[in-house]
Amino acid sequence: MINYDAKMKEARLLIDQGLYNQAVITLANVLENLYTDFYHEVLAALPPRDRQTITRAEEEFTARGDRAAREQGFAGLTLGGKAKFYYENNIVQGAETALNAKFPHFRAFDPRLFNAIRIDSVHGADTVIDEDEANLFYSQIRVLLLETGRLQKKAEVRQESVSERVGLRSWKANGVIPHDDILQGNLELATYAADLWGVARNDPNTPPVYRDPQQFFKQTYLTTALRRLLRDVLGVMAGGHGDRVLQLRTPFGGGKTHSLIALFHVAKHRAVLAHEDMLRDLPDPGECAVAAVQCEKFDVLKGRQLGDLHIRTLWGEIAYQLAGDVGYAYVEESDQRGTAPGGDTIRALLHDLGKPVLILLDEVLNHVEAAQTVEIGNSTLGRQIMLFLKNLTEEVKGTHNAALVYSLQASAGEAMGSSNLLTELDHLVSRVDAKREPVTGSEVVCVVQRRLFKDLGDERAIQQVAAAYADTYRRMQQAAGGQSTDEQHRAAQEADRLVERILDSYPFHPDLLDLMYHRWGSLPSYQRTRGALQFLACVVFDLWNYGRDLQPLIGPGDVPLEFDNTRNAFFTQVGEREHYDAVLAADVTGPDARCKAVDARMASDSPALQGYRIGTRLATSAMLYSFGARDGEERGVSEADLLKSAVVPGLDRLSLTTALNDLRQQLLYLHYTGRRYRFETIPNLNKLIDEETQRFNSDDVLNRVKAALSEVLREAPGAIIWPENSARVNDRIPRLQIVYMPLNWSGLSDDELREELTGWLEYCGVTRREYKNGVAFVVPSYITADNAQKYARDLLAIESLIRDKQRFNFNDEQLHELNDRRADALRSLTSSVNALYEKVAVPAPAREEGIPYTWRILDLQSRGETSIHQRVMAALRDSYLLFDSVTADKLVALTYLSERQIVPLDQVVKEFYASFDFPRLIDANLLRDAISQGVRAGKLGYTTVYQVDDEGRYHFPNPDLVYIDRRLHREEIELTGSILLDVSITRSAIRVEPDEEIAPLPPTPGFTGDAQPLFPDKTELMPPSRGSEGPRRFYRLNIATDKGRAFRAFRAIQNLTERADRMTVQIQIQAESDGGFDALWLRNAVEEPLDEADIEAQARLE
Repeated sequence: MINYDAKMKEARLLIDQGLYNQAVITLANVLENLYTDFYHEVLAALPPRDRQTITRAEEEFTARGDRAAREQGFAGLTLGGKAKFYYENNIVQGAETALNAKFPHFRAFDPRLFNAIRIDSVHGADTVIDEDEANLFYSQIRVLLLETGRLQKKAEVRQESVSERVGLRSWKANGVIPHDDILQGNLELATYAADLWGVARNDPNTPPVYRDPQQFFKQTYLTTALRRLLRDVLGVMAGGHGDRVLQLRTPFGGGKTHSLIALFHVAKHRAVLAHEDMLRDLPDPGECAVAAVQCEKFDVLKGRQLGDLHIRTLWGEIAYQLAGDVGYAYVEESDQRGTAPGGDTIRALLHDLGKPVLILLDEVLNHVEAAQTVEIGNSTLGRQIMLFLKNLTEEVKGTHNAALVYSLQASAGEAMGSSNLLTELDHLVSRVDAKREPVTGSEVVCVVQRRLFKDLGDERAIQQVAAAYADTYRRMQQAAGGQSTDEQHRAAQEADRLVERILDSYPFHPDLLDLMYHRWGSLPSYQRTRGALQFLACVVFDLWNYGRDLQPLIGPGDVPLEFDNTRNAFFTQVGEREHYDAVLAADVTGPDARCKAVDARMASDSPALQGYRIGTRLATSAMLYSFGARDGEERGVSEADLLKSAVVPGLDRLSLTTALNDLRQQLLYLHYTGRRYRFETIPNLNKLIDEETQRFNSDDVLNRVKAALSEVLREAPGAIIWPENSARVNDRIPRLQIVYMPLNWSGLSDDELREELTGWLEYCGVTRREYKNGVAFVVPSYITADNAQKYARDLLAIESLIRDKQRFNFNDEQLHELNDRRADALRSLTSSVNALYEKVAVPAPAREEGIPYTWRILDLQSRGETSIHQRVMAALRDSYLLFDSVTADKLVALTYLSERQIVPLDQVVKEFYASFDFPRLIDANLLRDAISQGVRAGKLGYTTVYQVDDEGRYHFPNPDLVYIDRRLHREEIELTGSILLDVSITRSAIRVEPDEEIAPLPPTPGFTGDAQPLFPDKTELMPPSRGSEGPRRFYRLNIATDKGRAFRAFRAIQNLTERADRMTVQIQIQAESDGGFDALWLRNAVEEPLDEADIEAQARLE
């Protein structure tokens, strides 16, 4: 095994030095070794039967290879051969099972372009690799090595790498530290569900964060409303003015119980809290009598047993807590009988205590409702409790140092329908000001921060994070384009506000907290602050311990739903676990979740995006936004809000929108309706399309691909599509036939291709093929063939659904989406068909004696032409294997007309399309053009009227129909039954004048036949003297140069042509090749272009 780390460092050094071709060669060597090492690793891990199958496949595969493959087995294959073997035998997929690991990048890696460029680099082709390409190949190979364990990541924790790449630290790296209960994994809802009853009784099962007054206030953020509540209650207990009976009324989990516990501690343990700065400015009533009852936990039937004392009612419990047995004695008779004590009794108790009194009652409604079922004489215990509460509130209001604070549910819905009771209890306080809400929306953030974290890290780094996110958001808005001046101004203001909001919410993204408060807050299952704390605690715990690629902020897209703690807390708050578990697994969190395929595809296109997991990021955000809604809005999230919640520094709008489009095409339960994204429990069209694709077999799919290819090649002359055998490629067709081979030809090696195509070239069915110089074979790629079949299958399914729209009962929106999807699928199929073929193979003259021809195989994938047929034709032309014209002189020379004197034209056509010594023409009409030009220029003769006697002599009975030195339209020329004549034969056969004067070509000055210098005497070039008289109109220039500087000389000549009114140029070239020149190449590449440019030239090959 090679030292992969050393080889990658070598490649990196070569890139840094600008030696990009050498770097690619080094990287190719790394990749070849990786294919071999990984193959043997997988082979060793396979079960015996699978190992035997793969080994047998290797033997058969390498037996068809070259000598190295036959002798060394898999290790002796070329890079292309190894890649093909991997593909044909599903090696990477098998590795995932055998090694119990995932290799998404290896599975998606396509080595063809890399291999082609590597081959060109090795063989000294003109391919120039730039820095970006070299870096791309380097990144791809490095990702594969990391994924397969051949390279180790840096020793430091790389979960910060994505953030560091943009100059920011993750929230964890910035020093954010959760409280100990989170670090220890105390994540149960009870940890965040305050228990007044347990605090009042000092129950050891109640978390210390609530029981211990100092710890409680260390993790409590005093909101404005809570501070006011503490100040007002303590103030009236100290004898001040104000409301003595206060009601706390918020939704479930909104901070009611937490506020009651705060009142309990500050009244009961003021001395212990003397050093708490946040409490110093609050009134101090001194020693207090405090009673705190969580009413729903006080059993209306059993009461509470304390030794020999059996407390039966709420008033008995309050009296006992205020003054023990002495206090209980005031209400003992009423308690035992279950009847409410009168106001006099309550007044006496409050007065006789002789100190400030605080009575705290939590969840009163539930207790009253439960007591309605307990009969007390002609009444119920519930009515007696209501009577007691009325008496209690009246007496507290009349006592100068007493206060009563009780909590109620926010609505009849939370009160489980007991709206009348809720109204009665609500009326215990008459003034609106006496109703308090401990936590308002803007302060939830501070409550969360204080409760979850003991340190928020470096403030300067937090400011950098806020500025970076705002700048990223601003750039994303600008990239969207199409904004008016007002919209741009609003976007800038929103970006500025984002800075302040991040500073307030750090390390959470404000959008995460917003969606919980404003969207989830509308759900009956959501438990407000309590639920938010537990959910976010689970998020922080899972990210702290298991998260990878942590970001500077924790946003909606960072919520790790793949972990049980977070997922369970999520469903606790939004409900519908039984409906959405399968949805979450299929699209977001499962081992084969569809968003992960989008992650892999995006990372394969751009390895720098790997750490962002863009598909998972967007899908997670969309899942969180799928529950609840703002007032007046539908469920779900707009594209703008979704992108805003998912963007992080280092990501751009294009990457996000590309991934979002992929998710729309791939996920099974993500719906896009009314310009809003949301997950539903019913499948979307993707699911229906997936199921519909199973109805079509491989023949259906291939026929659809063929139909698409036929449409692409509809106007491509000479195209033959997917012939079944060589007989389908007709012989004796006087034009170039481009044969597009079927998809089962994909994946053949070049050697296999040459062997198979030779049979097709030599035979047309069972007869020998004559026109061998008139065919070219185009071969498909196995990678793009798979893509084309996938798109074809999708298109068939979509078209089938549209046809059966009544059976599926699609609505207008779904039909519109299906039509859009059909158009997209058709575009994708057309695009994949245009990229379907990777090379074209044509026979060409062989240089070795005894070999009639050789195969030239040309790459098509690196070409830039749009359509496949354009790429084929351009590749042939650029390689001088196809010509669009032939000159009259070339025609005369190739047919040896001067020696043969008369040549039948059908014989000429046959020679062009049967002999490799003739240039390959698009079609025989080009010969008509050459003949027409030759006749007019007096270079050859043409006629269709002639006789041949018994001795083979030609006679021309009608000289008027023997053409030379006059116009002959191409349409008049017959390719059969006509002959070409040498000029001398033609002129002796006719005695007619030309129909018009054909001006001869002007002689080239100084040209005498053999190439000689135009100016034999070298003239020294001197700048004109200042005193010269008149302009100097003639300029002579002699040039002598070598191969390396020839093109610079032509640049100087071109500059001269711009100033000269007339100019004659004669060039004498003497070229030498150590290996010898190919005469055919010289004719096609040098002499033919000169002929076509009408430039006279004489040449000699020695």
